[in-house]
Amino acid sequence: MGYRMAHALVREAFGPLKVKQVHRVWKELKLGRSKRFRKRRTGNLVPLVAEAANHVWCVGSCTRFVLETERS
Repeated sequence: MGYRMAHALVREAFGPLKVKQVHRVWKELKLGRSKRFRKRRTGNLVPLVAEAANHVWCVGSCTRFVLETERS
């Protein structure tokens, strides 16, 4: 819920209020959604070696498989 939704809910109880007034109180109380943080890169790479048969597929072989099945 944001300050505009809060304004719609509070307007009926407190009479004429402006959205700016609600926004000012909203910021003072630090309400709202929490900020999203970017994931930190750990430096670990994806393993490039297959661990078992058919473990790693490339896009080319998948595309070729789809095209071959559509033709038949």
